[in-house]
Formats: sequence, C-alpha cells, structure tokens
Amino acid sequence: MKEKDVPLEIWLLIFQYATYIPESTNDQPLDPFQPSCCPRTAMGANTPVLSMKTKCSLVLVCRAWRETATELLYEYLVIRSLRRAVQVLSALRSSPRSIVINGVEVTISEYGQCVKHIEIHAQARAVGSNKFAENLFRIFQLCPNIRVLSGVWGGAIPRWLSAAMPRFYGPKLQLLRWDSLSYAMSSTDICTLTPEHLTAFQSLRTLDLRKFGGWPSADYGKPDLTLHRVSHLVLTTNEPSLRTATNLVLPSLSHVILAVPFFHPMPTHFWNFTGSSGMYTPVADKEHVRAFLAAHGAKITSLEFISSPMYVSSDERNSESHSNTVSPSHRLNMACFLLPGVCPNLLDLVFNAHEHVIDMKLLTEPHNSLRRIGLRGVSETAMTAVTSSQALNHLYAFRRNLERFPALEVIRTLDFHAGAVEKYNLHIFIYWTEWFKKRGVDLEDGEGVIWLWDEYEDSRQQTPQKEVENLYLADGPSESK
Repeated sequence: MKEKDVPLEIWLLIFQYATYIPESTNDQPLDPFQPSCCPRTAMGANTPVLSMKTKCSLVLVCRAWRETATELLYEYLVIRSLRRAVQVLSALRSSPRSIVINGVEVTISEYGQCVKHIEIHAQARAVGSNKFAENLFRIFQLCPNIRVLSGVWGGAIPRWLSAAMPRFYGPKLQLLRWDSLSYAMSSTDICTLTPEHLTAFQSLRTLDLRKFGGWPSADYGKPDLTLHRVSHLVLTTNEPSLRTATNLVLPSLSHVILAVPFFHPMPTHFWNFTGSSGMYTPVADKEHVRAFLAAHGAKITSLEFISSPMYVSSDERNSESHSNTVSPSHRLNMACFLLPGVCPNLLDLVFNAHEHVIDMKLLTEPHNSLRRIGLRGVSETAMTAVTSSQALNHLYAFRRNLERFPALEVIRTLDFHAGAVEKYNLHIFIYWTEWFKKRGVDLEDGEGVIWLWDEYEDSRQQTPQKEVENLYLADGPSESK
C-alpha cells in the first residue's frame, strides 16, 4: 500500500496515538480501573517535550501531513513568560481566515480554532505587567474552543482579566485548574479568583483545587456558590482547598481525588498534627475534613486517596544504612471514609499500598455499597512470602474482615502486571487470587486479569515447602503461632 492510499483520517489517528499525553486535552482524570498494559517498548510513555518535538517534525514532512497535524500542534499551548505570550499571539494571528456568521463577514484565526487547552505559568514579574495580561486577553479572543484552562499564578492578576475568562469560556470550559497557593502563602491578598468568577463557569465538569489559595473569610459565607455540572473534584487536605470545596454546592459530584501534600522532609514523629492551626500543615484540621465529608460525602461514589511515601531507615543506629522502610507521610486513616453514614454510596476506593491499613475496629457497621478496591504501588517484591510488606498487610485486613464489605467484588493491584513477573514468583499472588475467588471476590492485576493455576500446574506447584508457606499465609503474621 502506498502512502497516498492511506486516508488522512487514518493518519490523524496514528499521529494522535504517537503524540498523546493525558494532560493535553483530557477534561477529567483517567479512570484508575481502566486496564493498563505493561510497557514493552524502549520508548516508554510520551512526555510533553517529546510530544511537541514529534508534532513539530510531522508538520515538516509534506503539505498533506502539515494540514493533518497542524490541529495537534496547536491543541495544547503552554505560556510561561511574556515573550512566549507574544510569540503565541503572533503565530495565532498568522493564520487569518474570513467566514460569514449571521450574514456578517468576520476574520478568525485558523490556528486558534484548534486550541483546546491553554496552560499559563505567570510569575510575579509577568503578572505585574499589563502587557502580559493584554496579550493573554487577545489570545483568549482568538481561541474560542478552549475546553481545559490551567493557571499557575505567582501574583495578583488584574480583576478585568479574571472577569473576562468566564465571559469567553463560561459556557464551554470543561476543566479548570487554578494554582494560587504559592502567591497566597506570601501575600495577604489571597484572592486571585473570586467566588463570582468561579461560579460563572457553569459548564465545568472537573474542578482542580489542589493548589487553590482560598478566599478571604468574608467570601466563604456567600450564597449561590453552585456549580451544577461538576462531577469530578480534585483537592488536597490543605485548609484552603477543603474549605473552598466545602462551601461549594455541587449537586452532580460523584468522583473525588483527595491528596495529602508532603511539604516537610522529616519523620512523622516530629510533626505537630493536633496543635497546629496554620493553613499549610501536612494534614488539615480534622474539623475541615469532617465538614467536607458532611457536605459532600453522601454524593461520592468514587474516592481516590493519594499521598507521598516516606522512606525511613530501618536501622536507627546507623544513619547510613541502605535498608529503608516505607510509611505514609501522614496519620490520616482511610477508615474515616468508611464510617457509617459518611460515604454511604461509595462504590470505588483507590489508595496506595504504603497507606495505613484500614482500622477495621472503627467500622461498627458493614459498608454495604463498596464494590471495587484499587491498590497502587504493589511491586513484585511486595508479593513474595520471604519479606512482609504493607501490600500484604492490606490483603490480610480485607481477608479477615470480608463480612464488613458484603458488596465487594474486585480488588485490583493497579500498577502490578503479573505478565511481566517470572512465573515462579507468581505462586503467592495466585494463592491470594484463588483464596478471594472462592469467596466471591476477584483479585486482579493491573491489566484486569485473574491469574489462576490449572489443575496440572497446581499439582506441580504444590511442593511441601509451598504448602507450609500457604499455611503461614492463611493465618497471617499475627495468627501463625
């Protein structure tokens, strides 16, 4: 087949696959339970830099490829400086095209029609320049089809610019990321996006408040802070993020990603978790978490809990020891989301393997709706019987308390691909799979595959040593005596 025999639509699909990065045009977070494949190529996943290099190369091949790949080249624009803003504006103006709208001839930017996502990194010096704001305004005028808007603001932006954004994109914008936390920490004027401007984006489906700087105290009691279509909410345990989300009325909310920021590289026993009243502590005051769950807990059907691991030396006497233990960088137990009446409609729970094991003693009643559990960060070494691991501790906890989750159907190790593991090392994972399978729960790897021995393989694998290991696993570390 010759190149000219391939339809341009097929070439476009090939180009999209070769240059795809999730953050470019996705208007909502990826589904954590979407089956993932183990990378088997040397290239690996795309990065924004590699993707842009590929796009720049595609438009230089020939005229047909240029016409096809141009929309990919301009779909995701990153503006990091005044100079970059001027260059982007010049490029958008270089493609004028006249069209007739309601009998009136107007001139539009052909490249501007392709832009789907604008990401702005405004440093303090750039934000203070009216020229930077004016260039952003003109770029917004030429890009009417924006679906994703990301802003990192190092200073106070002009009110006329923040008021213009909802006018341009209020009926169309699907995802809004607003990062003003660094500016709010160094200034008393923490408001870079007023409640009135935020609620003007009535088409929003995903709201990212992970680094939102918050509002003045007087703005939190305002009425009519409603975003009717927001279904995905991304936030942290910082007070500004939690407090803002609590005061918003989100009738369509269903998916929540809650992250615990890791600011201080020090052991947890040095942290003051109970006496701190500051805004930017590693874990927010319990009252803010409770207030958020009281406001939105009944609507949440999917919850993803994210935190950074902390590596502590196993040998306290030898600071140069290379033996480390992995522990969470906070003291928040996920049992708070499973308490009676907190998230009664929760269907999916996703968390990292290094998190604290769920304190089942706090669950006085069964959670009747939880169907799927996603476990991230499960490595090959974590699924061996030679060394204990936090991943196995989580499995032990669910194994001993299955009656507390009568609707549980799936436990998936999201980052663990059994197909990439030596077959000899799979017997522990398969043992757990068979145990849960007999009780109506599917233990799956990251690809969504259930690994079981057939009768012939099972008879060969069950050596006396393996039987002893299985008996040890059947009781768990604390019950094997």
